[in-house]
Amino acid sequence: MRRYRPRIALALFWTVIMAGLTALYPVVIQQSFHLFTANRTDLLWLIPPAIIAITLAKSAAQFGQAVAI
Repeated sequence: MRRYRPRIALALFWTVIMAGLTALYPVVIQQSFHLFTANRTDLLWLIPPAIIAITLAKSAAQFGQAVAI
């Protein structure tokens, strides 16, 4: 068990990162809704790149988690 501690810790780290990034999805959607209802269409172009960046980071965290295990 002792020799697996670093790998378990690394897997937990990636799990926490993935959970945090998953929690960002509703925040981004909520902010886009607020921007849209406030007629701030000048900032709406930032939403798709933000969603893509979150998805890429989440995928990297999921890969890190799979490799650590």
